[in-house]
Amino acid sequence: MRRDPSTPAAAASSGITLFCIPHAGGSAAYYSPLASLFPRSVRVSAVELPGRGRRCREPLAKDMSAMVADLDACIRPAAQGGPYALFGHSLGAMLAYLCTVRAFEQGTRLPETLFLSACPPPSESGMFFPGGRPPLSREEVWQHVVALGGVPEDIQASPDFRAYLEPVLHADFSALRAWRPGALPAIPVPIVVILGNGDKVTAGAGDGWASLTTAGFAWHVFDGGHFYVHDHGPALAALILQSLEVAR
Repeated sequence: MRRDPSTPAAAASSGITLFCIPHAGGSAAYYSPLASLFPRSVRVSAVELPGRGRRCREPLAKDMSAMVADLDACIRPAAQGGPYALFGHSLGAMLAYLCTVRAFEQGTRLPETLFLSACPPPSESGMFFPGGRPPLSREEVWQHVVALGGVPEDIQASPDFRAYLEPVLHADFSALRAWRPGALPAIPVPIVVILGNGDKVTAGAGDGWASLTTAGFAWHVFDGGHFYVHDHGPALAALILQSLEVAR
């Protein structure tokens, strides 16, 4: 279902591209249901990381820096042509923030708004792991993501899907485990943090993002866990449209 382009939110978002970055182990296809909820005036572009989805034949990225550089190469050409915003979920949110830092430091066009979903701030990135201890084996990573609700039951039951997904998950978590954030700048871009009220990954940590922006901070909570997005697509799309209206 598409919204009427004449509505205030749609009109305010006219001509903007919303780049969506998936979670650990995720692909661009994850955003297909959400993309269908936006008006034609918002171009939703789900970004594909190497080693999955449409790019499954490419080598997986080895570290966070490589992921950010790859995402920047995908986003930058289109971003230079007009206004854009970034939405990232979980690991994808951290990558969205780091892409924005990269653009800020390089003096290239910045997003109108940064939407960070189900993601602790960099200083609390250990919360991605159970008990703050990074899982080491593929089996530990698999069980952790299953417990978070990130693997549909039909995929859990399929040896072929698991054989495809396990290496991707392990590579993403290994990159996150090896990452050392260091000092990161506050960016002149509004940050909208979106969380599930039952998400152990972000429990009590959402407001930690406030110090990393100089342009406004908002915090929204939905019922649900780490993958609350599954149950709140229409409300999430409406929130994004409303936030873009304020930003512009």
